[in-house]
Amino acid sequence: MSGEYFLALIALSLLVVLILVIFWTKNRTTPQEIAQQIFMEGLMALASGDEKLAYQKFRSVVQQDTENVEAYLKLGDLMRKKGKPEKALQIHRELTIRPSLSEVKRMQVEKSLAEDYLATGQFEKAAQTLEELWKKDKDSIELGEKLLSVYEKLAAWDKAVAVAERLSRLKGEKDSAQAALYKVMQGRVEADREDYHQARLAFKEALNYDEKCVPAYLYLGEAYVAEKRLEEGVEYWKKALEVAPVAGYLIYPRLEKALFDLGKFGEIFKIYLEVLERNPQEIRTMYALAGIYQKKGNTKLAIETLKGILEIKPDFYPALGNLIVLYSQNGMTQEARLLLEQYQARLACPDDKLACQNCGQTYSTPPWRCPSCGRINVVQW
Repeated sequence: MSGEYFLALIALSLLVVLILVIFWTKNRTTPQEIAQQIFMEGLMALASGDEKLAYQKFRSVVQQDTENVEAYLKLGDLMRKKGKPEKALQIHRELTIRPSLSEVKRMQVEKSLAEDYLATGQFEKAAQTLEELWKKDKDSIELGEKLLSVYEKLAAWDKAVAVAERLSRLKGEKDSAQAALYKVMQGRVEADREDYHQARLAFKEALNYDEKCVPAYLYLGEAYVAEKRLEEGVEYWKKALEVAPVAGYLIYPRLEKALFDLGKFGEIFKIYLEVLERNPQEIRTMYALAGIYQKKGNTKLAIETLKGILEIKPDFYPALGNLIVLYSQNGMTQEARLLLEQYQARLACPDDKLACQNCGQTYSTPPWRCPSCGRINVVQW
């Protein structure tokens, strides 16, 4: 009896031990599992906008699990956002030497490296990295646009044209206004060297990409005028008015001077009237016409034209200011005073500004290439 009792006790003890072993094995949490849980918490913090907490979580992850490439990636990206791009670059570079990296992970690391190079001003290296990435992911619009932004900073206009063409095909677009602007930039480089022939070729190529490219017409006219070929310059400026009359204010001063030098200043009336016949409410053309009336001494027509502008756009401050001056100069002091009182607040405000599509800096004339950030702006007329 005692023997059977002893065997039963041993069996029970073994059963208890077995249950404890199974329970312990089942509920044991490995360091990698703990790290994975912290990583998920970091992702949740990142999604909620708490970058400080996310940074702490990812840093904790890499201390516990050095194989978690994703955590290193996120940590480096946050380092860059915190204003430490050199540290981010170091983290991401170290990841590239890992032999076990999958191709997908390697591409993720290289994308982060490209951002690091940009943040540290190493634009050539950023371009090289993005070029290699785009070879691997040929249909990526995101990579192409990022590469374009780098070429703009480098003023690598030939390469930018090729990328813009490819992006247009990927997007299914017929024309490429962006490629046209890159050709314009290339032409301006040639014009600065006083190689006006090559400049004109580049500007004409720009029009092949986008027949409504205003700066191409603008600078093409200038390239002819620079070589005393005023008639040809005038013709291209006239074409610009046909495709984009709203951009006429960029053309009119050049056109007036060229026609004056040709002894054909009287033609400017006809040009302005033709533009207004097609676009009766084009206020900048009306304003230019008022200026001609004023130069000719026809104050009455100048005043009527300026008043017509204000009926269309009451807060067009150049017309407001000029009308007040004309009233004052011609003894119409009461009219000048009433207009000044009525629009005093508006006169203190600047005219409509054009903003850079990338950095938001504003300019009074179109920022084809923003002086502030270096990006190209496509202006829709």
